[in-house]
Amino acid sequence: MKGSDGGVVDGWSGRTTVNADLRPGVLLWAVFVGVATAGVVADQVSKARARTLLPIGDLGHAAGPLFLRRVENPGVAWNALPAGNVIPVVVGALILALLAIFVAWGRLHPVFAPGCALATAGCAGNLLDRLLHGRVTDFLVLGDLPAFNVADVLITVGFVLMVSAGAGADLPEWRTRREREIGTARPREISQSFE
Repeated sequence: MKGSDGGVVDGWSGRTTVNADLRPGVLLWAVFVGVATAGVVADQVSKARARTLLPIGDLGHAAGPLFLRRVENPGVAWNALPAGNVIPVVVGALILALLAIFVAWGRLHPVFAPGCALATAGCAGNLLDRLLHGRVTDFLVLGDLPAFNVADVLITVGFVLMVSAGAGADLPEWRTRREREIGTARPREISQSFE
């Protein structure tokens, strides 16, 4: 049964809960597509500039602790693993998985959709490099970390936002349902039901 605010009336407590439909609407799709497109463009433009302006292996100071050193990475995970032909398939599957996650949980939290879009853009940017050039161009160096690129930053920030959004999502209808299942309803709710 629907409540006056569009939520669902919980038959057990009689309270109205938030609608549990977490699928994204048109606005979230627009945010997702816009952020993902901007991320892929930023990644590809930065890599093209690095390939044009930076000689392979030379180290130059950019700003603060950030340095520039172009590395053409044929492997995976900072060249620690060989790439082979399976990597584009795995990255493509990861992109599809991220899209499926967005379709299922796009409304989970306000930063979930942009986070998912950033992670998708980073995966797509590195996949484009592998498909077009046979390797990934890395050119950013921070301290003792291996060289990385804008796509790597997008993936990292995207996943941090997605995990943070999942941890910070307030889903009272799920919490209430779980409390009923395990019998841990809050004492206030129990006392109110007897009044």
